[in-house]
Amino acid sequence: MTYYSQHGEDIILGEMLKDYQVGFFVEVGCIDGKRFSNTLTFEEKGWKGICVEAHAGYIDLLKINRPNSVICHHAAGEIDEDTVFYANARGSLSTLDKTKEKEWKKGYNEYFSGFEEQKVNKVRLSSLFDRLGITKIDLLSLDIEGYEIEALKGLDLSRHRPAIMVIETDGLCHEAKLDFILISSGYHKAMKFGGNIFYVTDIALSQHIAGKVLKGVITHTQHPLDGTGEHCIPVEIKVSELGTNIIAACVLFLCKFLINIGLFRI
Repeated sequence: MTYYSQHGEDIILGEMLKDYQVGFFVEVGCIDGKRFSNTLTFEEKGWKGICVEAHAGYIDLLKINRPNSVICHHAAGEIDEDTVFYANARGSLSTLDKTKEKEWKKGYNEYFSGFEEQKVNKVRLSSLFDRLGITKIDLLSLDIEGYEIEALKGLDLSRHRPAIMVIETDGLCHEAKLDFILISSGYHKAMKFGGNIFYVTDIALSQHIAGKVLKGVITHTQHPLDGTGEHCIPVEIKVSELGTNIIAACVLFLCKFLINIGLFRI
């Protein structure tokens, strides 16, 4: 198998889902569909799926790179509406939240060129799945620059319940909100890796790989704005249980407590 993820997330997912000959994936936040993709390896294995991307500048390239997926030019959010998408030229650091601009100019000056306003249709994920007739989802990858909570609010987990979710996290307070939504909905928090959290409906999906050393070679393609070409990176991943960092655990506990008593809004 060829792997494309940023840190090896698809190597872990491949091991978790090794008994699935075919399946269905959803990737929300794809950019060109190849660079740092968590799901392309599954498409190449014969899985079906959909790619959801809000940035108008990458839709044509996404269609080329993901010929066997359904391409959906939408933003994912808590309600269905037409809205403004704040697009960064590189695709990453694009968002529905304009307040991120100052933070990203300061912290990511090399990659952030400023926002271009684009009109986009924002959809609840469950609205999109209903429209496409999707009922069973084996894998959901969600990476939309801090807007993951709002996207989950648009997912009816009583009807559309991905077996595995891999979600990019944006700090401990963001993680606490993810935990509150998903663990209270019956998900298990399986592991953290590469800035992502893995949630599963059945803990057996992750227990069988705990303690294993997974090896693979990740193919990283150049960003489309930087030309063409690729390089291969051998990786070795020791799959471990959730970390026990005391300070992080205390902050996470405090955030969850504030959520529970209503002082910290989701």
